[in-house]
Amino acid sequence: MVYFAGIQWEVENALFAMVLPAKGDAFFVSPAFEEGRAREQISKGPNGANPDVRIWAEDENPYDRVAQGLEGSRTRNLQAGHRRNRKVRIQARGLQPHLHKLRFSPATPITAGCRMVKSEQEIGRMRLRIKG
Repeated sequence: MVYFAGIQWEVENALFAMVLPAKGDAFFVSPAFEEGRAREQISKGPNGANPDVRIWAEDENPYDRVAQGLEGSRTRNLQAGHRRNRKVRIQARGLQPHLHKLRFSPATPITAGCRMVKSEQEIGRMRLRIKG
């Protein structure tokens, strides 16, 4: 989410997700108790003005919100997070029963390519971390 939305989100037990289709606008899935924080974070990034944020209550299944957001989509493949991120793998498995027609795979081939391209600002921050 940092690279595609500028969102810094701590790992939580409750699902907060960004779904970025190959075509169309991104949408977000957030627990109701984190809605304010989610909207604040989203507003700082490129999706800021009027983001599609799908809220779920504690007695609801957050994966239903993801599935609703993907309704009508022609996609047959869904890439989820990084293959080494255990939390993302668990969340992707939780989504599978709701989207049984989709094939799941790690998003690493997509995200790694994006992460390899660095802006001057990113390079400057990396240099500061190395020195500090």
